[in-house]
Amino acid sequence: MSPGWFFVAAAAASNVLANVMLKKTVTALPPEGGLPALKAALAMGSFWAFGAGAAMLLVFYVLALKAFELSVVYAIVTSGALVGVLVVSAWLLGESASPLKIAGCLLIVAGIFLISRP
Repeated sequence: MSPGWFFVAAAAASNVLANVMLKKTVTALPPEGGLPALKAALAMGSFWAFGAGAAMLLVFYVLALKAFELSVVYAIVTSGALVGVLVVSAWLLGESASPLKIAGCLLIVAGIFLISRP
């Protein structure tokens, strides 16, 4: 198996980390916004985990693009992250994972398979 697939998977996982941590940060911010919200965000571990996830996403995405075509990497990373966000947000944030959402994820996985075929 090509090491490029590791970079694709790591980019998708980093995307999930960044998005879930951003949601966790935003929901904990004070409602008045502005400087108090910025100060609060900078004190949260979830904000720094978001930043780390975003940085890792950039690095792994670039490495994945060196290994595969853009149409394959983009489809897998974004769609894989969509599926991952559904699972992780249901698990960590208590968001819903309805049968309709799960069916949509299965269709996404089928689409990824079709797009990544030569």
